[in-house]
Amino acid sequence: MDWGKFAKLPDDAGYLHAHYEQQLPPAKDRPFTVLDVKGRGVYVGTVLNVLQAERGWLGEGDEFIYVDGAKKASIEGTGTEDYFNDAWTLRVSDGPYTGVSIGEGGSAGSRLSAYRWHIPDPIPQPIAAV
Repeated sequence: MDWGKFAKLPDDAGYLHAHYEQQLPPAKDRPFTVLDVKGRGVYVGTVLNVLQAERGWLGEGDEFIYVDGAKKASIEGTGTEDYFNDAWTLRVSDGPYTGVSIGEGGSAGSRLSAYRWHIPDPIPQPIAAV
């Protein structure tokens, strides 16, 4: 990481915004929304932390990414484990852009922490009209 000290930032300087979302208990039969924002910027990534309330696989469901209010998903994935670069489960791993730092299994009380950074595969931003 590099840093610099400036007397004034440029007018078009970007800022990091982080968002925290929690559902306890999670809503049944309704998609979990990770982020819903408006404005310009780049989606950098996701960290998913789970404390299982009941036994079973927590990862059923596909990810849907809607860009700029699109009615149809701009990106539609094939499942939670695929989004975090695994298959048929989430196993402890530590890649530079995807990984699972905690994966305790599928019992009630088990913890999971997975991450994905969209550096090599950025979420597209629409091109501004000229």
